[in-house]
Amino acid sequence: MFGIKPKLFIWAKLHPKVEAKEAAKEAATDVAQKPEDEDLQASLRVQLKKILEADTVLAEEIAKILQASTDQPGDNIQFSANAYDQSTVKQVGKIDANQVSF
Repeated sequence: MFGIKPKLFIWAKLHPKVEAKEAAKEAATDVAQKPEDEDLQASLRVQLKKILEADTVLAEEIAKILQASTDQPGDNIQFSANAYDQSTVKQVGKIDANQVSF
């Protein structure tokens, strides 16, 4: 359904609202500068929550994007393995769209 990655599509929808709200804009900038900072992440979550509560149409659009991205086979791949003794486990290859290359 979406030709670009869902996260980018969601950000494209959210970005104008974030830019229009100074507190949200500052929180997004802070997280971009220090993405590992959990306090900054929490601040951004609060701002995004306020934006989505105020704009239920946008919230529904984003919910649809998230749902569509989880409905596509191949988008949710889990890889797990165990190595015993001196053996090693490696992931080899790249999965891109409907193709697997090694």
